[in-house]
Amino acid sequence: MIPIKNVFYMLAYAFRALDRKAYRPLESEDFANAEDLLAAILILGVEDQFKRGVSRAYIEEESPLTAVRPDRGIHPDVQAKCASRLRAG
Repeated sequence: MIPIKNVFYMLAYAFRALDRKAYRPLESEDFANAEDLLAAILILGVEDQFKRGVSRAYIEEESPLTAVRPDRGIHPDVQAKCASRLRAG
């Protein structure tokens, strides 16, 4: 059976996920478990993204509704139980 840790390394290698300069420190580290490896990849990835700059391309858009949204109120059975408890209380 192939250890999970090796599978993550194989996937990272296959998708060339760790080819960037920011991920070079991970090559020499030995991780106790897969969660530590994934956390290190996430931390370095977020730091690298902040260094390159966060995209500010988000465009806020509003549009009128074409139909009335349904009321997502309390189910009638729940309302009845609450009402009966209030009357009994």
